[in-house]
Amino acid sequence: MVSTLPETPVISPGQNPFTVAKADNFGRDEIVRLWAEPPNAWADILPSGTSTARILVGGKGCGRTHIMRYHAITSLEDAGRPNTPSLAFWIPLSGLTASKYSGKGWDALSWTRVFGYALELYVAQHVLHAILEADLPVAESVLARAVFSALQLESRRRPTTLRGLSRLLMALQVEVSSATNRVPIDPNAVIQIRAEPGHLVMALANGLRSANPNWRESRILYMFDEFELIPTELQTYLQSLLRESTVVATVIIGSRHHGLRTYRTLTGEENRVGSEFTRIELDRINAERPRVYRRFAKLLIVRRLAPTHMPALVARGTDDKQLDWLHAKLQPMPRLSPLAPASQFTFLSDESRSRPYFGRLMTQLRDSGHSSVADAVFALLCAPQHPLLEKANILLFYRAWSSSPEPNLLDAAEEIQADASRVIARTHPMPRDHSEVFDKYLEDLTAQLYRDGGRTLPYAGLDTFIDMSEGNPRNLLNLFSHTFDAALFRDEVPFGPNAISIDTQTRGAKAASDWFIDDVVGPGDDARAVTRFLDNLGNLMRELRFSDKPYESSCSAFSVDLGACGDETRRVLDLATGWSLLVPLPHKDKNSKRIITKFQISGMIAPRWDLPIHRRGTLSLLPGNVDAMCSRDGDSEYAELRRSRLSGVRAPFHGRPARREASEESDVFQTRLF
Repeated sequence: MVSTLPETPVISPGQNPFTVAKADNFGRDEIVRLWAEPPNAWADILPSGTSTARILVGGKGCGRTHIMRYHAITSLEDAGRPNTPSLAFWIPLSGLTASKYSGKGWDALSWTRVFGYALELYVAQHVLHAILEADLPVAESVLARAVFSALQLESRRRPTTLRGLSRLLMALQVEVSSATNRVPIDPNAVIQIRAEPGHLVMALANGLRSANPNWRESRILYMFDEFELIPTELQTYLQSLLRESTVVATVIIGSRHHGLRTYRTLTGEENRVGSEFTRIELDRINAERPRVYRRFAKLLIVRRLAPTHMPALVARGTDDKQLDWLHAKLQPMPRLSPLAPASQFTFLSDESRSRPYFGRLMTQLRDSGHSSVADAVFALLCAPQHPLLEKANILLFYRAWSSSPEPNLLDAAEEIQADASRVIARTHPMPRDHSEVFDKYLEDLTAQLYRDGGRTLPYAGLDTFIDMSEGNPRNLLNLFSHTFDAALFRDEVPFGPNAISIDTQTRGAKAASDWFIDDVVGPGDDARAVTRFLDNLGNLMRELRFSDKPYESSCSAFSVDLGACGDETRRVLDLATGWSLLVPLPHKDKNSKRIITKFQISGMIAPRWDLPIHRRGTLSLLPGNVDAMCSRDGDSEYAELRRSRLSGVRAPFHGRPARREASEESDVFQTRLF
């Protein structure tokens, strides 16, 4: 009944060191070797000097299991020292098969009592297994007597050794499990419950404190992991154990966001944050301390690479030396600047007239009745040696074009050209309009250049991967895992003498993005509802980003009055948030007292729509807009939303619309997750 752990290393030389991302797949030695101090202080995560319990929540892969297992291992390694502060035990709830304790004609309260008894037997076995495995000095008869006292059994069955006690508990576990399995066949089956609720785990804690003089003041930590696997009605039992936490025995619960479904106890009382327990949101803590998380993330990577994929001299060096080595192994993105030379964009033609964005502008001018000024406008706006400056010039020209039904386009182009000459001459300060465009839209203009050149938008660099991970260690490991595999596929040597190329990193990031979607979104109606909404939102944001005149910069977030949205919309957004596909960013509307909720598309899925991973601009949506995106019957409303939003950002802005090129129309951002 006790979960077993790998006895041999999971990662071997020559293997992708990032393939195994789940901490419950590692053995004891690897848990310690791969440990990197998290950005969350131990004082916040683990109780010290107070009986307050903890609930650790976070997305899949937030590091919760590694934290629990590491502390359980190291606390027992220190258990031989005088005045041991705590003894911690990691208890994975996946070994309980909790779903069988429900239905079959029995009421929920009866099943909860049976489940609670089975749970406490399971806990006691885990604790004894850990004590025996660590070979700790224990007065075995004292501990056995204390645990046996909580069981309603004849005294002749009392064991005197830990192995004897373990065999007894195993027999009782088999007894209750077998009886439970008979219930579907015989609803009148009798299940013997041989301990009162909470008595066994408390007797175990008191027995441990009595079985070794160094543990007399020790706090016993029961760390229940994978709480999300427990059905709602059975979670009340664990909430009751949490409520009864003391300085002797304290409960820590680990759960994913969506798995914490009730705070109710067996007595009907509700456990309250700040009173009965402290809630620790691991993802949010990581996100709120970006500098600390950034260093932790880098250490997490070098722990995986050392010693099998890192030079021995570097592996024996300091953390800072290892981090310097890591930085050099990923080719960074070129630094963006307004006057970046054309040689930085080798995928573009040397001739400005042959560059797609000028071809598009010339067509728009001719199709809208401005053929007479088209060539002159081109001559004024081009700057062959500086493609980003050309893009800024064209954006300013589109703004001037949209400002009036009958603008003087030639005058506008001449003013832009005059300011562009000052930019090239590096006149200080830079002309205001160009300065504003480069300050807000430099990343977007660069993305448009890549798209115009028929190139995949790059996502590369160590810091980029860390930001994409959204404070989630497993996301980071999977980004590196897919990049490692992409490097091998392209005959590069990952973390070898040369840095991994930008193209390879981008392939890895795209693959990791696909993995993330597949991993967190399963089959069923909920999955289809969430992916429908994300498709609609992501496609709209991408169309706006690559439009002629985007009105928000680096837009990967949206805001909406959530309270005015429909029930189905709120449900879909709640699912997307619980699955870490959206990152909630609550804020108050500056112009009213409404609470407007802001959401950002997770950096892990932003590459699906060529969106930025850093938010800047925010797309403001009406409740009806978001309702249409979420509705199965909202296609016409969504089409109208697209039409109204895009009409103001595509030339010619006034009069008849310009002809869309066939290649562009076929690529109208119809990406689908499935």
